[in-house]
Amino acid sequence: MRALLLGTVVAVTVVAGAGRAEADPFGIWSPPSWATWYPWCAKLNIGFEQVSCAYTTFEQCMATVRGVGGFCDRNLYPPPPGPPPRKKRPRKRS
Repeated sequence: MRALLLGTVVAVTVVAGAGRAEADPFGIWSPPSWATWYPWCAKLNIGFEQVSCAYTTFEQCMATVRGVGGFCDRNLYPPPPGPPPRKKRPRKRS
């Protein structure tokens, strides 16, 4: 009986925690929301493909790639949205 109850709890937790499945169109994990967005990514060939999107200029990216091998490409993910616009309060007439 305990095993059945435990199995049910685990199954419900897995299904509830799964959420909506979203495809990753670029083949790499999406960056976390707190990460800083940079416009250039280095795709390094170091025995396996390593993607590092941490460069502000193409030249900065190429300086890394030249020493290791690979190429630079624009960051395919869009930049994070800016802060929401401020709502203007109507002025009170005296």
